[in-house]
Amino acid sequence: MKARAVMLLGPREVGIRNLPVPDEIGPDEAILEVEACGMCGTDHEQYVAPYSQFGDAPIAYPYIPGHEMVGRLVRLGVEFARRWGAVEGQRVAVDPKVPCRRCGDCTSGQWLNCTRGPTSYGFTPAAEGSGLHGGFADYMVLRPGTQIYPLPEHLTPQDAVMFNPLGSGFDWACRVGGVGVGDTIVIIGPGQRGLCSVLAAAAAGASRIVVAGRGRHPWKLEMARDLGATHVVDTDETDLATAVTDITNGDLADVVIDTAPATTDTIMSALDCARPEGTIVLAALKNPGGDLAAAVTKIAKRNLVVRGVRSVSEWAKRHAIAALADGRISVERMHTHVADLEEYEHLVRVQGGEVPGEQAMHVTVTAAAGAVAASAFRPVPAQAGRA
Repeated sequence: MKARAVMLLGPREVGIRNLPVPDEIGPDEAILEVEACGMCGTDHEQYVAPYSQFGDAPIAYPYIPGHEMVGRLVRLGVEFARRWGAVEGQRVAVDPKVPCRRCGDCTSGQWLNCTRGPTSYGFTPAAEGSGLHGGFADYMVLRPGTQIYPLPEHLTPQDAVMFNPLGSGFDWACRVGGVGVGDTIVIIGPGQRGLCSVLAAAAAGASRIVVAGRGRHPWKLEMARDLGATHVVDTDETDLATAVTDITNGDLADVVIDTAPATTDTIMSALDCARPEGTIVLAALKNPGGDLAAAVTKIAKRNLVVRGVRSVSEWAKRHAIAALADGRISVERMHTHVADLEEYEHLVRVQGGEVPGEQAMHVTVTAAAGAVAASAFRPVPAQAGRA
């Protein structure tokens, strides 16, 4: 049996390869028939340049990207089945992180911090083992230690892959940010995870949800309103701290989440928006630079709590799946593109904003088992935003 797979061969160099699916697997391994895999900004970063997941040496080419996958277990090792109570044919979401399950972080329940695990799906060289270690493929080999989450049958593939970004929303707004009933939250950056933070904050009972973004993509701010934001701020036209002061009658925000990548300016803006003893959640990697001394002074003077976040917790993924399954949260509005993995290069360029007249919020790449009718491929109209 062969599996089609997207293979990154180098920067902006992509091939579709047919790789053999192993006939034999280990006792703590499984074969996943992939239905679909979500796409995010990291996928575009991997496409355009050598990528280092943990700040060390870049991942060796070639490798299969894709780290937000769902599918069906079609072959199970004895130990894998015992560990998870899994059965053949079961529909699951797969955590991209594969921990060692032996180190101090793993045994204390903090396995997302493990640095000794054998792999991370979507970030592993094809030279290792079967090579089928990424979600943009028809099949994957799930290695020992893999974490899976059962999925209900009624979720569409594009809704199911949202377990990861929606999980980010629950983590950032609720678990780390501590948003509760009546709180005010400011979310900087109306990308897919910023908007998932809107959904999570609304579900938690926040009374004021302020979303800030640049006016070059006004349709994203409108989508934020559709998903539950009570106020949106175009930061090209309005100072965010001034707007938040006006919105809250000077009380400022209980929680501020900065999801904007690269720029450090948004950190300073976040600090200005938080009330004394408020919480700042830093959810995006930044370029070097910025005035660290000024930031530390603001933190100290207001007794602020600043938290960094990495990946998505098991708690948050389970809550996201439950909220999607029972209909408490709908993410249908966020789906802008759904297409087969043969369209990967076009999709990843759309995700990165490279295709004139075509813009994306959430992109789902389907494999053979999760093929979606062509009519589901629904890009946001070009007039919805300007490049």
